[in-house]
Amino acid sequence: MKLNLVADYDVFGKKFCTTFAIHQSKNLVRLREMCSMDFPVRGGWKRIPPTSLTMCESQQKAALAANAWAKDYSAQGRLFDVWMNPAEA
Repeated sequence: MKLNLVADYDVFGKKFCTTFAIHQSKNLVRLREMCSMDFPVRGGWKRIPPTSLTMCESQQKAALAANAWAKDYSAQGRLFDVWMNPAEA
């Protein structure tokens, strides 16, 4: 069985969310580090841990939640866009 998660990131004041599926046999003590992602910054990449993790019943429900959050962040003008890096603005 897999744990379906929605991870929410704060990337230089902008928001980004994505889904993860992690097998339940993994040691969840380091879950935050396992879900950390690399984001582009001037001169390289920066590894950022999620600000929150939400567990969902299924992969489909996790994807629906992530899409809803992304639409909400976009409407607020807070969605992280790789092409316009806030660290370079």
